[in-house]
Amino acid sequence: MSGSSPMFEGADGFGGTESVRIGNSISSTTTLSTGAPQGCVLSPPLFTLLTHGCAAMHSSNHIIKFADDTTVVGLNSKNEEYAYREEVQRLTA
Repeated sequence: MSGSSPMFEGADGFGGTESVRIGNSISSTTTLSTGAPQGCVLSPPLFTLLTHGCAAMHSSNHIIKFADDTTVVGLNSKNEEYAYREEVQRLTA
């Protein structure tokens, strides 16, 4: 992969075209202009910066982040899922 993007101009490995190979089959190519490729050394720090401010709004919820995964864990009592669902909605909006 080669090319550049406005954010990382001149950095090899960002932007350009991508395709997927499974066995002997290769997909059509698509052009990428944003993001960090999987396995890129900058991906973990960029994820950390992006999600640094993520904190639970409700005391019954906890947000757990590891590598590039985020999980919401909520305590739902008396079949009340409002706080949990609101937290998930806020994070995915």
